[in-house]
Amino acid sequence: MFMYCCIAIEVEGRMRLITATSEREAALAAEAVLRRHSSEVLSLGYAVECENRAAGERIADYLADVAFELTH
Repeated sequence: MFMYCCIAIEVEGRMRLITATSEREAALAAEAVLRRHSSEVLSLGYAVECENRAAGERIADYLADVAFELTH
């Protein structure tokens, strides 16, 4: 299976690894994890790696926006 993006999210001391074949799929899956753990959003961390660097930066920016939304 071709992997376009990989996102690692650490929540409550556990690592969740998201792999996706598209930028959209990766962003939506990572957003779902953030929303599921909205009460811990300030203490979680994430790293984004994609085949396309610009896509990875867009996803990281998007997740930062989601985290901001969840805390305000």
